[in-house]
Amino acid sequence: MLEFRLKDKRKNRFYSWWVILLLIVLCVLLARASYSVFWKKIESEKNLTKARDEYESLRLKNEKITDSMVRLETQSGVEEEIYSKFNVTKDGQKIAVIVDNKTASTLNSVSEQSISFFGKILNFFGW
Repeated sequence: MLEFRLKDKRKNRFYSWWVILLLIVLCVLLARASYSVFWKKIESEKNLTKARDEYESLRLKNEKITDSMVRLETQSGVEEEIYSKFNVTKDGQKIAVIVDNKTASTLNSVSEQSISFFGKILNFFGW
């Protein structure tokens, strides 16, 4: 009979309100910790994707710079770079400048047209 009383006391202690409250607090703390770890995992996956994209762009930029360096190591590459950046020629070379016909014709057509006084006012206001 004494055994049954001891078991009953243990059962009462285990199901008491403070033990249940302690278990609830423990569950809340564990849930909060797992929630925090979950969001850190999501954030780290985003950072990994961002880092991979940045690595790829930097790798492409490095390839472009390396190709440019290889090109500039030759005499023809240096000349091409100078010609593209500055408007220069070698001795005996000549430059031909080609003007687009569309821009020249639009400038002439606007100057040839006579615009009325009312049209000038509308053009002034952007209509």
